[in-house]
Amino acid sequence: MQLCSFFSGKYANYIEAYVENRQAISSNMTSELRHVCKQLAQCSSDVYKQAVFSLLCRQEFSDTQNAVLKSADDFLWFKLSQIVLFADGQRSVSQANSLASLQKLIHDTYGEAHFQAADQPLLFFKLLLLSQQFEAAVSFLFRAQSTDESMDSLSIHAVHLAICLMHMGLLCVFAGEECICNPLR
Repeated sequence: MQLCSFFSGKYANYIEAYVENRQAISSNMTSELRHVCKQLAQCSSDVYKQAVFSLLCRQEFSDTQNAVLKSADDFLWFKLSQIVLFADGQRSVSQANSLASLQKLIHDTYGEAHFQAADQPLLFFKLLLLSQQFEAAVSFLFRAQSTDESMDSLSIHAVHLAICLMHMGLLCVFAGEECICNPLR
């Protein structure tokens, strides 16, 4: 593999295993890689190497995050790549790399202020939509004001998106305490 030629000797097998096993590696390899990540954080200034190893072992590397993940798209791709999917019946040992934790990070921890949603409403909307926070995305888009002078608001787009998501069975609407999913079918 060409990708593996960039890494010396023993690290190539980690990348090969990652690629061959659908972005998953054994728990032994994960433990070894986490150890390597800790060593890299202490002795290496190569933030890109730290990012690759962090991605492989699904470990945070927030100290160097801004240097490598320069855009919201990079941030979202990296975080989505770290999500661990489990088959039915399996449980995650750590919920740190779950879709729910990413959703909470984007919506609650960072929120509109961090992503400058007032200035870039479509960016924050995109992050919500791509992290499967459909209700929050529609709600935000309905409230958002367009930065494009030719449009007054984005509410009409929110309504159209809500209709589409509802038709696809992806949007839940609350009526009092009851969640009504897909009432159009």
